[in-house]
Amino acid sequence: MQKRIAVCVLGRGIQRKSSDGPLRPTRIYDYWDITTPGALRPEVLPKRVVGGPNWVIGGGEWNLGAAIELYAELKPVITVFAYGNRSPYLTERGYPSESQIMTDLFTDAVSARFEETPYTDIFNEAEWNAPGSGTFQEVRNMLVMGQREECDEIVFLTVSVHMTRVAFFISQHLREDGLAHLAPRVRLETSESVLLRCRPEYAVDIFEMFRSPEYSENLRREQNAIANFLAKGVTQTSNALATAAK
Repeated sequence: MQKRIAVCVLGRGIQRKSSDGPLRPTRIYDYWDITTPGALRPEVLPKRVVGGPNWVIGGGEWNLGAAIELYAELKPVITVFAYGNRSPYLTERGYPSESQIMTDLFTDAVSARFEETPYTDIFNEAEWNAPGSGTFQEVRNMLVMGQREECDEIVFLTVSVHMTRVAFFISQHLREDGLAHLAPRVRLETSESVLLRCRPEYAVDIFEMFRSPEYSENLRREQNAIANFLAKGVTQTSNALATAAK
């Protein structure tokens, strides 16, 4: 019997490519003024300043590409994206959820490439009534979803710099009595590893990303955000990273 596999793609943000263009996943380099309270990601990505203090790793486009390759490789019974409440960036502008936007892009791409419609689920905020947004809650939602779908394997997918915190939050949620039994079913995949084995033309860009000052700085902030969580219980990405950036 074929395994029931869920692919869970963590959110990495949404932007416009141009002032009148469609909403799209973030490129590999993203601008986010995390040190200014209440600052939102800009709608239109400015020109990259290498090593600039507010430049981070986005990677939404790589997450989407890797999810398509995993669909071909694993034939999951369900694929979900950004499975949580809308971020302030989207809420305050009245935009659809990242779950909606990414799912639509994924469905269109899979339908065009494989001539079939993948089974997906767009996060329903009213139905879940989950507190807040951000990686901590999103990870828990995905674990609960995998349990509801009776999945044999729950594959978490995101870019490598984000996986540090994702793996940590998974370990926190698996300490809950109702979720602990899922531990053997969890599998982690980075978008870079998927693209390297399935789309080797990405190798140059991935190598350059690992060498970039944005990667080094973002990794430092992610690691410090874990320490911030352990010390103060801060789970919101913007709060944790802003504190870690100081």
